[in-house]
Amino acid sequence: MTIRKGLAAVLVAASVALSAMLVPTAASAKNSARGTLVVKVVGSSGQPLAGVSVDLFGDRTSVARTGLTKADGTFTRKLPLDTYFVSVSDPDEILVPRASDSTGEVSVRVRKNRTSSRAFTLLQPGTIEGNVTRDDAVRPRIKVTVGRTDADNAFYGTFEAKTSSTGAFSIDGLSPGTYYVAFTARDFAYLPSCYGNFVPERDVELDGINPCAGSTKVVVSEGNVSTLQPELLTHRAGTVRGVVRHADGTRPAGVTFTLYEGGRRTTFTSDTGKDAYALRGVPPGTYRIKALSNSGYKSGYERYGPSWFGGTFFDDADTVTVTGGQTTSHVDFTLRPTVRVRVSQRTTKKPGRVILDVSVTGRKAARKGKVTVLIVGRTVTVPLSNGKGLVKFSKIPAGDYTAKVRYVGTKTWSPLSKKVFVEVD
Repeated sequence: MTIRKGLAAVLVAASVALSAMLVPTAASAKNSARGTLVVKVVGSSGQPLAGVSVDLFGDRTSVARTGLTKADGTFTRKLPLDTYFVSVSDPDEILVPRASDSTGEVSVRVRKNRTSSRAFTLLQPGTIEGNVTRDDAVRPRIKVTVGRTDADNAFYGTFEAKTSSTGAFSIDGLSPGTYYVAFTARDFAYLPSCYGNFVPERDVELDGINPCAGSTKVVVSEGNVSTLQPELLTHRAGTVRGVVRHADGTRPAGVTFTLYEGGRRTTFTSDTGKDAYALRGVPPGTYRIKALSNSGYKSGYERYGPSWFGGTFFDDADTVTVTGGQTTSHVDFTLRPTVRVRVSQRTTKKPGRVILDVSVTGRKAARKGKVTVLIVGRTVTVPLSNGKGLVKFSKIPAGDYTAKVRYVGTKTWSPLSKKVFVEVD
């Protein structure tokens, strides 16, 4: 009797386990849910295109599918529920998608037991051609960069070409749409000249400068050639040369130079690992130049500088004049290891009172040094306790001021400027 009861219990347990295996859970049912995605590809006249490559990729599931369209121009797949990024391409590389369909951002959401669809149009590509030379009679050696925007005028892609020995260039395989063309001398002897508002990415970043404002956009139509007017580069750039050293004798691994002229800021980077540097492609003008090294100590990432050419602050730095087609030499820098200085102003009810919290981090020596603060010709020096100090001024006239903060330890370190506001009742 006991054996029969035990056997019955085993059979019941096995039956329950088998039932649990056969009945899907809510999670597994959700994971097994499917929807249908239909991609249709047609030509410029609406005719279906067979043999077009279609690629799908799931945003969350990372499910990837690829295949070719059928005779009716469709590509159909049953897929897990997700948002899929879709792209199409002509395997023969003859036709190209519309500009709006070739940004890599076309997405379609697949829903449970529903059919989602997306249509694409492939067109005959267009071409941009032209001729660009330079006024110094040197072989052109010019890079041509074509930038494209989407429907929202957001820039998202470039195409590049080099000119021939006579300055001729041609860039084909372009989706119909609006483009901007830029010409850059490969030796940076000239400022970039371009159509539209696009400046090509290169070693120098023109922050706040738009040398192409008000120029003409280039519209590429299906199967046609857009020919630009001949272009002559005439605006020559200058070069700045010098030597940049670390005060402790180490060699810079990478230095960032920032040139300031009014509201214009031009940034160059040099990572040659040599003391000597050359900044090419500098727009003519009169600048104050700041250098900052990205080299680090073994104890942690710390930079050298910043250091202004010929001065301690922006206001007392020497100016450097750059002339187009010429080289300005002997712009030299000596960079000292910097510490990180943070300054915050406390709120106080006393008229004419300024209280600043100063903290210094970066090197162990920084916590043993002092900070000097300069406001309207008055200087206060306080010792640091564990890297922190409290600086107080009184009887400061009402107004907005720039407090100049300098760390003084075993050496004198680069200064920091901090805007402060003084209120007098």
